[in-house]
Amino acid sequence: ADSDLLNDALQVNLYDDLLPDWDDEWLADHQSRYRQLRLTALEALSYQLAAVGRHGAAMQTALAAVQADSLRDSAYETLIRTCLAQGNRHEALVHYSTYRRVLREELGLEPPASIGQLLSNARSTRPAQPVRPAHSARPKRPGRW
Repeated sequence: ADSDLLNDALQVNLYDDLLPDWDDEWLADHQSRYRQLRLTALEALSYQLAAVGRHGAAMQTALAAVQADSLRDSAYETLIRTCLAQGNRHEALVHYSTYRRVLREELGLEPPASIGQLLSNARSTRPAQPVRPAHSARPKRPGRW
């Protein structure tokens, strides 16, 4: 049942704003509400996908949230957590560095300490050994020792 909900959620277009080419005053509040709802949905969906091991879809969803708002703290937190859930500490650090640079340049701010703490925790722990998929195991060649 949860898997069906996640699959359904992936089929919904959460990547576009509501009528982005329309600039009518009456629509502005609706566009803003939809945008906030969409970003929150992308973040929540990314967490749920990562929790069930669908890391590729989780990463795409987190990246969509960051692309939609490159100054949104929770979008970058979602992206960094998704990288860490995959065991990709370097990738998480790269995204954090980008986020930090953008925040400094655009707003003169530093990222929240809680996001930095995620990386500090990741630095102090050993990564889980990646599991090699069964299909990627090399077949033994006949006649070779």
